[in-house]
Amino acid sequence: MKKLEKNIINIIIFISVLIHSNYLYSEILTEAENNFIKYNSNIAKSKTLKEKYLTSQYINHICQTYYKDRYSDISNKLKNEGLEYYKKKLDKLAVAKYEEALRYYGCGDIYYFYGNSLMNIQDYDSAIKAFKLAADSFPGYEIRNKSYYNLACSYSLVKKNKQAYEFLKMAILSGYGNIQYINTDPDLIFLRTQEDWETRYAELKNLYDKGNDNFIANKRMHTTLSASDADHIYTFFPDGHVEWEYSTFKNIKNWHKTGKYQVKNYMIIISWLNENGEKGIGKPEHCFGGSCSYTVYESFKQAINESEVLSWYEITTIDDKGPGDWWKIENME
Repeated sequence: MKKLEKNIINIIIFISVLIHSNYLYSEILTEAENNFIKYNSNIAKSKTLKEKYLTSQYINHICQTYYKDRYSDISNKLKNEGLEYYKKKLDKLAVAKYEEALRYYGCGDIYYFYGNSLMNIQDYDSAIKAFKLAADSFPGYEIRNKSYYNLACSYSLVKKNKQAYEFLKMAILSGYGNIQYINTDPDLIFLRTQEDWETRYAELKNLYDKGNDNFIANKRMHTTLSASDADHIYTFFPDGHVEWEYSTFKNIKNWHKTGKYQVKNYMIIISWLNENGEKGIGKPEHCFGGSCSYTVYESFKQAINESEVLSWYEITTIDDKGPGDWWKIENME
């Protein structure tokens, strides 16, 4: 009997260690996994846990490359399990999975999915925090504009029309394109019942239409993604042709690309078709700031098939006064 009790205790300890060390994913632990899901669904109700994850301090910590390199696989596994629960409208379980994933690694996309399920269980305050973190932390424009749109929905659901309208504007400026759905989305009913809605919607529609015109034609621009991009120049032409030039990058100088572009919902969508430049050969003479100079260079020219997307938030225009005078396009009204 004592031996049996000892074995039972060892089994319990073994399962506990597996749970807390996050090796729960063995296929043979089906019962333990079910218990773990129930455990996390209870934790999901904890305000303290949400307060921990829904802060800029936490996302700045957990979004680091260190965690991505070591734990992104397990985080993505848990995130995908959360998405499956979301598709089945089991949002409390989805929240639990997302929160478990955020123990390991998390950037904008998981916060976006987290916000969706928080909104579905009517935890609007937490959903608003999650969408804001998603928009601020994730570079992909689709997650950003969808996060802004869902922020508008969340604020409408808590009857804050001013914030809801401002985030609708931000969604459009970030590339949100389903302008017609704004007039039928049930989450925006409160916003549409406001006396000034027709005027507001007309303003949004005008903003959307502007974002699909070629305002950038005949403009020379550079990105604002880093301080070194002053020599990183795009030139857009009315016929849809775009050229790109970079004076020096790593072992390449006089680097040029050519391609086609279109403007859609405040997004500049570029297809690069050709590139040419001079590539350094042999040992560099000296290097500075990630770029090197060489004694010998070899010219290259080749066809390429690359794509790039820039938003109005990521570009500045070079004034007619010449290089060095920049301003950021913040509002196209």
